Amino acid sequence: MNRLRLPARLESLEPFRRFVLDRMRQWELSPSMVPRVELVLEEVLANIVHYAYPGDAGGEMEVECALEGPDRFCLTVED
Repeated sequence: MNRLRLPARLESLEPFRRFVLDRMRQWELSPSMVPRVELVLEEVLANIVHYAYPGDAGGEMEVECALEGPDRFCLTVED
């Protein structure tokens, strides 16, 4: 499974982070990519939580990971 859907809440950020990092390890991607991917993921998800679903508005977020080449990691976020 390369896709994870969770509630649009700050508590979901850590499970999403673990999910993405697990995929990166499975695919043996460069460890130098990790901090950049973590930063992008956190910023995108936090923006969704704060601006698309403020307060207890509810909603869900979905993250999908794909390997599109030897050094090409694709991260898709939907809400």
